[in-house]
Amino acid sequence: MIIKESLKGNESITDKHMWELIHECIDNIMEKTGYLIEDDLMWLYGEGSHTFGTTYYPQYDGGQFSIVLNKYLINDTDDEIKNTICHELCHYIHNKEMFDDGILYWKDDDTLRYTNRYQQGRDNSHGTRWKEIAREVSRALNLNPPISTRSSISNSSIKDYAQSKAKYIVTCKNCGHKSYYDRLCTVIRLIMNGQDYRLKCGSCKKSDGFTLEKN
Repeated sequence: MIIKESLKGNESITDKHMWELIHECIDNIMEKTGYLIEDDLMWLYGEGSHTFGTTYYPQYDGGQFSIVLNKYLINDTDDEIKNTICHELCHYIHNKEMFDDGILYWKDDDTLRYTNRYQQGRDNSHGTRWKEIAREVSRALNLNPPISTRSSISNSSIKDYAQSKAKYIVTCKNCGHKSYYDRLCTVIRLIMNGQDYRLKCGSCKKSDGFTLEKN
């Protein structure tokens, strides 16, 4: 298992501490639930999913499984990080069960396929079986809040990270809401070209204009 990148530039958590949290979650789950978590997991650190969560997926490399911890985790508390790690480990446990039961398998072209034993509602990503595992792990580890289908990454962490990386700050002239951008995108170009009347504020929904500040 490896972390792809160091958590460089972050003062809230180190690689070493992240590893300690990962191993604590794995050890506790195996000890307190009996689920087996094998050494076939690759831990990555980066963008995570397109949402503010983390991602888990099997990849074809000797049947290896990968977990990507989203960059927004770096400013969360230990309990919030452990909740997210356990959420992804529940996906690992669930998929391993489906492989073992012959529901999920690798096709010759290295793609994942489900057999006709797949049950919609039970076997999908956050289906009833995954929720059963999540409840069991939550009780055994006394997680508060318990594992849910929603991201446990705090909104404050997302905001703090966005602000620290922002190259442009856009402020609504009507309500003062600020939006942070780390690259030159369509929104920034429209404001630079005097076409901000085409934009709506994500907070007040008005189109009263925006100010642009370089950070």
